[in-house]
Amino acid sequence: MSEATRLHLERRLLILAPTGRDAALTQTVLADAGLRSTICSDLPMLVQEVGKGAGALVMSEESLMQESALYYLGERLARQPSWSDLPILLLAHHGADSPAVRQSIRMLGNVTLLERPVRVASLVTAAQTALRARQRQYHAREHLQELDHVAHALRESETRLTALFANAAVGIGELTAHGQFTLVNDALCDILGETRERLLGRAVSEVTHADDRDHVLRLLTKLNLGQQQAFVGELRFLRRDGETIWVKLSVALTHQPGERETRAVAVIEDVTERKHAEEDLREADRR
Repeated sequence: MSEATRLHLERRLLILAPTGRDAALTQTVLADAGLRSTICSDLPMLVQEVGKGAGALVMSEESLMQESALYYLGERLARQPSWSDLPILLLAHHGADSPAVRQSIRMLGNVTLLERPVRVASLVTAAQTALRARQRQYHAREHLQELDHVAHALRESETRLTALFANAAVGIGELTAHGQFTLVNDALCDILGETRERLLGRAVSEVTHADDRDHVLRLLTKLNLGQQQAFVGELRFLRRDGETIWVKLSVALTHQPGERETRAVAVIEDVTERKHAEEDLREADRR
């Protein structure tokens, strides 16, 4: 079904008035007011057309005189999605107090009574009001669909991010405002020779070489004060076994809506071999 066809069906009125010329006259009145409608010959046709799309129903009291018909329609309407509450305009005899009317209101829910003979202005106004209410329901549907799309995208993004985090060749960690690790990947554990349990909660300054520790603390302070958003530098870390290693440390602030506490992501790459190679080259040049 094309988008244009769907919109056409969803904004029409369905008419079920099986006695006399009620259906034809109602359709004519609605058409004169610029409102599209479809006449249904019986209740099964009405239910079938509802499945295709409808803005509201216009039904005569006679169409629901049989209890089985009322239950049939009620059961179909009970299966509406959560956003939907299809408006029904019920054309009733003067007094509007028959058993069929009372039971219709109780079972069908969103019913507006129009006592016959119905004035043209009253019918048109009621139909327009019902269609506006239905349009608000369609807006709610679209909003729910958008939320579903966003949730699906977030789930997909989270899956991709988790895979990237777990399988990255470089060390990745999340830091609190005080520089403590709250998340670490396997690569970071391998670089530092530590277990995940021992790293979580420790500050990055604790694994930094004493000669570089003050530098790291100054950089973290600038991040927390908003004086800079990120920094990249090469410095020395200490492995658990006491070995000093060179790392390239990149730290950037992350902004999470609704979170007051500052968070940062640290990417740590072991560059020890490159540093040693550079030192060997300098030593060879000095010779």
